[in-house]
Amino acid sequence: MVKKKKKKKPQKKSAYSDDDATETRPTKSLLAITGGGEAPDSGNRKNCHQCRQKTMAFSASCKATRRGKPCPHHFCQRCLRNRYGENAAAVAVMADWSCPKCRGICNCSFCMRKKGRPPTGILFPIARSSGYSSEPIDVDEEQELLRRRKMERDREIEVLKEEIAALEAALEAVEPGGGAA
Repeated sequence: MVKKKKKKKPQKKSAYSDDDATETRPTKSLLAITGGGEAPDSGNRKNCHQCRQKTMAFSASCKATRRGKPCPHHFCQRCLRNRYGENAAAVAVMADWSCPKCRGICNCSFCMRKKGRPPTGILFPIARSSGYSSEPIDVDEEQELLRRRKMERDREIEVLKEEIAALEAALEAVEPGGGAA
């Protein structure tokens, strides 16, 4: 048996010359995202700690310091809103805002594994299967429900107080003098 030699395909000439080693080459994924043209300025991009997406969109930066250095974590608008219920624009104005990681409530996969817990993963299917929807909660309806529960609890407490008073009266009738000898 004779093995056939594979023919080598001629290599395409790179847009970047080998002479210019200082010029950075964009990654394939970045070229795919931008349509294959020039790579956008990556100096203005920030990585979101939660989703690890590198974006030029608005993101909130942590103002806390650890070991004398500023916290390097940023969170994108989407992650702050969906995962933590915070408004990124309002957070950016705050002078003393600490990121979820600094507060110890970060639920990204890295932080969850570090805590020894399974990562949360994509929450949408879990929430949908649990019966939650994307419809906002009616605050007035929620407050009315809480008010009713409080009234019911207060009524139950009054009934229990009356029962205790009746039992104490019955005990006093059985043992005149309160049982003191």
